[in-house]
Amino acid sequence: MQPLLQRSFLLLLLLMGLWTTPATASHLLGGEISYSYLDANGAGANRYRYRVTVLVYVNADPATSSVEFGRPAIDVAFYDKTNGARLQMVNIQRTSNPEITPPQPGGCSTPGTAVRVRLVRYETIVSLPLSFNGYYAVYTDGTRNAGILNLAQSESWSQQIYVEMAPPLLPNSSPTFSDTAVVVVCQGDTSIIVNNAVDADGDRLIYSFSRPYGVQNPQLPPPLPTIFTPPPPAVTYANGYSQTAPFGTGPGRYAFLNASNGLSRYATALLGSYVVSVEVKEYRTINSVEVLIGSTRREIQLVSRTCTPNRPPQFTAATQATHLYTIEEGQTVSFNLAATDPDGNPITLKANSVLLDGPGPFNATFAGSQGVVQPGNPTGTVSITGTGGNVSGQFVFNSACGAARSTPYDVVLTATDVTCGAKSIADVFQIQVTKAAGPTSITGEAVICDRTLPVAYTAVGPASSSYRWSAQGGTIQGSNTSNTVQVLWNTVGAGRVTVKGISTLGCASDSVSRNVDVRPASGLAVTPTNATICSGTSTTLTASGGQSYVWTGGSQTFTGPSITVSPTQTTTYTVTTNDGICTTSRQVTVTVNPAAVANAGDDVSVCSSKTVQLGSSALTGYTYSWSP
Repeated sequence: MQPLLQRSFLLLLLLMGLWTTPATASHLLGGEISYSYLDANGAGANRYRYRVTVLVYVNADPATSSVEFGRPAIDVAFYDKTNGARLQMVNIQRTSNPEITPPQPGGCSTPGTAVRVRLVRYETIVSLPLSFNGYYAVYTDGTRNAGILNLAQSESWSQQIYVEMAPPLLPNSSPTFSDTAVVVVCQGDTSIIVNNAVDADGDRLIYSFSRPYGVQNPQLPPPLPTIFTPPPPAVTYANGYSQTAPFGTGPGRYAFLNASNGLSRYATALLGSYVVSVEVKEYRTINSVEVLIGSTRREIQLVSRTCTPNRPPQFTAATQATHLYTIEEGQTVSFNLAATDPDGNPITLKANSVLLDGPGPFNATFAGSQGVVQPGNPTGTVSITGTGGNVSGQFVFNSACGAARSTPYDVVLTATDVTCGAKSIADVFQIQVTKAAGPTSITGEAVICDRTLPVAYTAVGPASSSYRWSAQGGTIQGSNTSNTVQVLWNTVGAGRVTVKGISTLGCASDSVSRNVDVRPASGLAVTPTNATICSGTSTTLTASGGQSYVWTGGSQTFTGPSITVSPTQTTTYTVTTNDGICTTSRQVTVTVNPAAVANAGDDVSVCSSKTVQLGSSALTGYTYSWSP
C-alpha cells in the first residue's frame, strides 16, 4: 500500500471509531435493556420476579475491538424509584452473541471497510422487594470509542443505559425493539432506520430522541452509584451537535424520528461515527386517565461511510396509499405490499411484525408464510426476494375474538436492493382491531321497591346479532339473548344487570352494566285489615311501619297515622308512606251495613186461634228478635 493511501485509510478508520491505539481500544456500539414481570413467587421479601434482558452491540472485528465477543458477564444494578436507593447488584451471564453484520454480495466488500457487529445478549430472572413506585435497572460499560464526531472527548465517557420499571402492583412488560439496530449509514444520502418497538401489554408508545448517558473518566469496570436519580450525567455534545441534531445542522445533515412508530430518517455530511439515543415511553389508560408507565432507551453508534453509488428501491404508489387498516375482531384484512428498483436490481422485501409469530396464537401470513421468530425476539419476520426490479407479497391477518386492543398492530416493511452498496427503505403499516360493536347503555328501573314483579331492561346502542345478559342479585326470567330481558330481583342490596353484544362472527362486545338498588320490603301495615260498621257509626283505621302517612278515600285526604271514618256506604281507603326512596301503599275496605228494618206492615186484625205473617224480607248479616 502506498504511504499516502495507507495514511488516508488509517485516518478513515480513526474517524469511524473502528481503529484505535491499544491504550484506548474499545468495543461499544450501543445497547438497550428490557424487562417483563413474571409473578410474585420470589423468596422472602424479594417476592416480585422479573425477566431482565440486556443487549449490547459490540465491534466484532478482532483487529480493532477489545472485546470482540462481548463480556462473559456484566453487572446490572437495581434501584428503588421511591428514594433512588440501590436494592441489589446482579451479575448476568452472557447467553448468546451472534454476529449480525449484514451480508454483502460477492465481490462487493473492500477489506477493512466493512463494519462487523455482534449482538451480545445477557438475560436473567431477578427478584425484587415491593416498591410502590417501581425500579430502575442500570448498566454501565467502559470507555466509549475515541473519535466519535458528535461527542466531546468521547473516549473519556462510559456508556450508561437504563430502563424505568413499573411497580409490581401494576404488572408490565417494557417495550421491546422489534428488530436489531442498524449501525451503518451512507454519507451524503438519506438513510431510513427502524426503531419501532413492540409492547406486549398494548400500551401506547411515544418515541423521541434522548441524550446519551455515561460517567466521565470512568474506572474499569465503571462504578455503579449507591443512589441513582435520573437523569444520570449526560455526555457532552461536541460543538454544533445536540440531542435533536445528532448529525449537526446545515446542508446534508438531517435527523427525523416519527413519534408514533419510531421510523427514523438520517443524513450525514461527514464520514465518521455518531451516537444516537432513542427513548420509548409507554402510556396506559387507568380509570379513564392516561398514565406514564415507564420508558426504555436504545443507544447506538452509527458509522457514516462512503457507499457505492446506487439508487434505493421504492414502494409502489398502491402500497403507500393506505397505512392504517381498521377491522372488527373476527374479521380478515389483506393488502398487497410491493417495491420496485429503478436500477432493476433484485429486491429483498422483509415484513416484521408481532403478528408473524409462526404457529403462535395470531393467524397472519406474508407471502403465504407465517413468519419465523428468532429466540428472544418479540416479533417474527418473513423475507421474500424478487428479480427484475420487482417484488410483492400479500399480508393477510385473520383476526380472532379477543384480538382487539386500543393500539394498532405494526407491520414494519423493509425493502433492500441486492447489489453492491445496497440501500434500504422502510415504512410502517398498522392494523387497528376494534371490539365488536355492541350496547352502549341499559335502560330500566334503577331502584326496586317491589320484588314481587319482574322488571324489564333494554340494551341501547348499535344492534348486535344476539346478546348475553347476566344479573347479579336477581334471576333472569325467560330468554337472555334478546335485546330486552326480564329480571326478578331476589336479593336486597346492590344488584347489577350486565349485557354484551355478540357479533355475527361470534365475538363479544365490551360489556355495559346498570347498577340496581334493591330495597327491602316495606313494613307498612294497617289495622284493622278490614272493618264492618253499621250505617251512621264510625271506625278508626291505624297505619304503622312507615315514616309519614297520607290517607285518601271517601272524598277526603288526611295526614297522620290514624284516621276515623264514618262512611255511608262501603268505601276503600288507601294509606301511602315514603321513606325518601320508595313509596308504599296499603288498602283497607270499610263495609257499611244498612239499618235494620223490622216492618210488620199495617195493623192487622185477626180472629182468635188464627195466624198471620208479620215483617219483611231478611237482610244479609242481620238477626231478628221479636217480642209481643
